[in-house]
Amino acid sequence: MCSWPSGRRCPSCIPGYYGEYCEEIHCVHGEPSRLETKCECEDPYSGTFCDELSTKRVYSYYNRRTYLLGPLGALSLIPMCALYMGCEYMAKKRRVKRVGEMLGGQNITVDQEVLHHLLTKKVSESNLSMGERRIGSSDRA
Repeated sequence: MCSWPSGRRCPSCIPGYYGEYCEEIHCVHGEPSRLETKCECEDPYSGTFCDELSTKRVYSYYNRRTYLLGPLGALSLIPMCALYMGCEYMAKKRRVKRVGEMLGGQNITVDQEVLHHLLTKKVSESNLSMGERRIGSSDRA
């Protein structure tokens, strides 16, 4: 692969080759073949020195990876959703407890069910007035 006639030492090698007699091939994204002077390229690279990317090979490479890793992503969603729902449930319970303790500290007796209903559900005007009546009735008792 010398740029000079054979039998003489190379002053400089053709681009892509190196070594004392320019006998070694330089593979950018791959390994030199043990049997021939050519490169064995990594996916999705191609070309003589594994330095070219064709759009078709890039899409094929990433589509194959997505096909293999897609089910793992779907399976990881199940525990994440369960964790999220558990955190939401516990946050609602903590909020009800915190408000109940705050009202209890002010000597206001509160029915835990009504408090839970008021803090976690969307409340219409009729439900709100009913809840106020229940809270008020428990204050008198």
